[in-house]
Amino acid sequence: MTDLAIIDLHCDTVSRALDKGYKQNDKRLAFQPVKGLNQTQFFALFVDDNYRGEAAVRRAESLYRFYLSGFKSAKDFKALLSVENAAALDGTIENVKKWADRGCKMMTLTWNGENELSYGASCDTGGLKPFGKQVIAEMEKYKIAVDLSHLNEKSFSAVLGTVCRPFVFSHSCCYSVAPHRRNVKDWQLKELIACGGIIGLCFYPEFLGGDVFEKLYENIVHILDLGGEKCICLGSDFDGAKMDEKLSCTHDLVSLYDYLYKRGLPKPLLQDIFYKNAEFFFKGFYN
Repeated sequence: MTDLAIIDLHCDTVSRALDKGYKQNDKRLAFQPVKGLNQTQFFALFVDDNYRGEAAVRRAESLYRFYLSGFKSAKDFKALLSVENAAALDGTIENVKKWADRGCKMMTLTWNGENELSYGASCDTGGLKPFGKQVIAEMEKYKIAVDLSHLNEKSFSAVLGTVCRPFVFSHSCCYSVAPHRRNVKDWQLKELIACGGIIGLCFYPEFLGGDVFEKLYENIVHILDLGGEKCICLGSDFDGAKMDEKLSCTHDLVSLYDYLYKRGLPKPLLQDIFYKNAEFFFKGFYN
């Protein structure tokens, strides 16, 4: 497997390392460079719902400085930047361009709660706010992919009437496989497939609802049944959630590949899932 390439759409390694006082190469981190793997990793700057306004900006700025200090310049993998929770914008539309200029390629509108843009998955009511519509237009102008992971259904519906470019679920799973409120329902997946978007399948056992290898296989087969072969990607959520021990770090990705191949998924499809779909998406729509 020395020629295996990986593009992972989401990890929280920067925030975990900063909060724990770890360096980029600390062995306690789930993200590690793996010899023989051509790795491209999206590093999310995670601003949780405890931060709003100026506090959210300070949190995002501290994460960005830390990302630059140890991750962006690494030689043994390619680092790409994303922001998890657009509360980091502090309700200021000009801040979208600031993040674009920093190389941000993807941003979630919310985390689980409400912010200045919209309502997250833990909110039973509430949809996309006027500022959220403005931000989406600005993100698309500056080629930042709109990431709808964590969004509630009403907000998602409103986004469909706002976006012009294909969108992303960076780290989510299928509701039909495991009915968790953070997972994506079939009608949402069909909208994703129709617009040419991508979904990074999350490795978090609570979202998968069972054996992680088996459930990832079931998620893949389910999306294939919906016609989404070119939409499936990886979105591990490493360092952002408690993982199963057999898929707990980047070293386990080779074992996942081998399992999926033994279950009958052909190598060209696995190449699409592990890197080609994400590569095509970002080169085609957000380059």
